[in-house]
Amino acid sequence: MGILGFTSFVDHRCKALLQQEHINSCYLVIDGDNVAHHIFKRKPRSTGWGTDYASYASDIESFLLDLRSCEISAVVLLDGARDAAGAKLPRQLGRLTEKVHRSIRVAASRQREDIFPPLARTTFVQVARRLSVPVIQCPGEADRRAAAVARRLDCAVLSDDSDLCALGAPVVRLTPWQRPCTAPHAAPFMNCVVFRPERLLSHYNVSAEHLPLLATLPGNDTVPPAALDPFFRRLYAAHGSRAGGRERPGQRIKTLLRWLATQTSRQQALDKVLSTLPEKDRAVVEAHAALVAAAIADDSFEFLRSAQPELYGILVERAPPTGDPPPAGAASLPVAGAVLPASVLDAAGGAPALLEPAVEVSTAPAAALAAAPLLARLASLLAGRERAVTLYLREGRQVAERTVTAASPPLQPSGPTADPATRELELMTVLGVSPAAVAGVPAPLRLLAAALVVWRRVTAGRSSRRAVCAALLACVALAPEATLPLSADSVARWREKTVPLRQRPASAAPPLASVHLHYELQYVLLMAVAANEALGGPLAALDVDRVVHGPLSLALGFCAVEENDANSGEVSAPETGPRPDAALEAFVGGLADMIEEEATKRSDSPPPLTPGLTLFTP
Repeated sequence: MGILGFTSFVDHRCKALLQQEHINSCYLVIDGDNVAHHIFKRKPRSTGWGTDYASYASDIESFLLDLRSCEISAVVLLDGARDAAGAKLPRQLGRLTEKVHRSIRVAASRQREDIFPPLARTTFVQVARRLSVPVIQCPGEADRRAAAVARRLDCAVLSDDSDLCALGAPVVRLTPWQRPCTAPHAAPFMNCVVFRPERLLSHYNVSAEHLPLLATLPGNDTVPPAALDPFFRRLYAAHGSRAGGRERPGQRIKTLLRWLATQTSRQQALDKVLSTLPEKDRAVVEAHAALVAAAIADDSFEFLRSAQPELYGILVERAPPTGDPPPAGAASLPVAGAVLPASVLDAAGGAPALLEPAVEVSTAPAAALAAAPLLARLASLLAGRERAVTLYLREGRQVAERTVTAASPPLQPSGPTADPATRELELMTVLGVSPAAVAGVPAPLRLLAAALVVWRRVTAGRSSRRAVCAALLACVALAPEATLPLSADSVARWREKTVPLRQRPASAAPPLASVHLHYELQYVLLMAVAANEALGGPLAALDVDRVVHGPLSLALGFCAVEENDANSGEVSAPETGPRPDAALEAFVGGLADMIEEEATKRSDSPPPLTPGLTLFTP
């Protein structure tokens, strides 16, 4: 949500605070989660067909290359674990409920809107790394640290999150966003809309000392807006505004700024605010204001020391830290610089894991539930002890709380100094797959094969060998030729056959049960990629845009068993689709046989969930 009403206030009441500026030859801090969502929403992504990640990756690459063409050095910061105390949990659950509603709408229409799918954030990270853009996962939310890095680098933050506007750094708006511009005898530049907090403070004659109050008093994800109603009722009355009735957009911000201009110190102003509030609301308001003030003053950048030592050195060289480094988080990563899903870090640190819905059958278990066994084992690995993981996820048309525990005792990770064989054994233990089973699989496909084993186990009875073959055939059509033990001619012919299926999804929407099944595979892949990342990459990385393509997989015969029982074991696609040549069919068939054999050696169905409280209903 950001600062309640701030965006509408700037857009509709104080547009002079937004100015066009030419940005080039500088650093730019990117609010990674915000920008990843923004790029995804620019155009339709076929989420009703399982998602075209290749198209998304292409747009991310174009975006980052545009910045590079203007000599802009991008630094991506991503959110980490949520606050284990759960101060923002009610708001987050409200958003999760909205996403359940949207998921149900998308499942019904398939074409009218998209959702942010399970592997989109991973795709954003992988493409950025491919272009050598630094990507750092913050210990907690990224906005405060992004602002701190931007202030030290004397640059802006690229984001539409209004929280950043009160943290003392310039903010480049994502909307509208344009391609690079050129001018005679000048280097290319980005023509951007920029918000600078000093313009706001100067316009209202407010001291920068009051920025933490501007971030707190209107209300936000942590401080419920209603908690400040008593203060604003008095403020409106004092300024001649109506004390009752519905607030106009931006009214709270404008009235607050005028009042802050009359206050001599932040503490005195805060004391006046607290005196108007019930005692039960005072602590959260005071704590949030103190947190923002500390974030503005923070100059340690300790979270970058091991993750991005070069950037850390640049920041420290500009101004050595003056305070003590902040305490380490509850869950430490075996490998510095790893980027993991927030749900994994939350679970490892003892906070609830919020699992977002995909395009799903509303009467079936949530697609994310397929990844629950892996999530629990990975969280236990990172925590160093068995974790009982609290999940919030879709159940029917509701959001429910459930608890899951790892089915096997956790490992103590050996760390990045261990030899590759040891780390691969640890990874396979987390995945529950025998190293010998995948030893003969080509290295670039080993992680995919292991994930398919896990997925077949958790979806037994609904998935099939045929679906495994379709997923592998889609991978062959996307993967770089050098990674495949097949002739270049065989791969080229197969890619040519599948081009029409990759460029545009079928006009008729595929059965929803098949789409649901594919998203279950995507959630398992998400956790498999995270486990590999957390352990330092003992297996070759699985690049999402070169492996996963929902519309293509579905067109090649990926389907739920009940939809095509008679042909559940075939390698090739339906009669109307392209057929692989003999060499490719033999290669895919051999991999599928291995996956099927390993999948039957143990059961890894989603563990029983401890019933909890149903929280929200549509």
